[in-house]
Amino acid sequence: MRSLLLFLLFWPAAALSQDTPPDPGDCALSGDALPGWWSAAERGVWDQVCAGLPANLAFADLDPLDDGDCTADDPLSVWPEARRLSARFALQLATDPDLHAALREPEVVIQCAVFEDTLEIEDKHVPIAFVLQDSRFARGASLINSHFGRALNLSGSVFERTRQTTQRLAFTAPSGVIGAQVALNLSG
Repeated sequence: MRSLLLFLLFWPAAALSQDTPPDPGDCALSGDALPGWWSAAERGVWDQVCAGLPANLAFADLDPLDDGDCTADDPLSVWPEARRLSARFALQLATDPDLHAALREPEVVIQCAVFEDTLEIEDKHVPIAFVLQDSRFARGASLINSHFGRALNLSGSVFERTRQTTQRLAFTAPSGVIGAQVALNLSG
């Protein structure tokens, strides 16, 4: 009877801790531990993805004139500063094992971002799911000889000013997964 009583007393607390939604402030890697070159927008994205949440930059700008539209083929000039991320930041998110160890989930999901420099993930292994949806790549992307161990999703994104290079891409489904899906939209 005593063990049953203890179970009943502790069970609700355990259930609540499992149902608690992720908090962007609860990242094991934050503050001074982050690279000093990251912009405020990049730090905000990290807080979201580290907590296991998608970083949707549609409403990242607090400007009341920003309607939250992230039509990837809008002119670059209409994309607010709060949505601009560096390709260097994206490369680090994709390949840095220290950042991967801090992630709540083995994935990075960024939506509605603009990358003004060329995204070069060349000759790299990306062990996490890497999602850059509805984004704009002003100088294109190169994914030569890259291996994506979980997923690559660039759906809804627009690439310009260069031909996309996706030669010799490799994808491996994680163990226990029977199928895999790769979503690429390489329109330019």
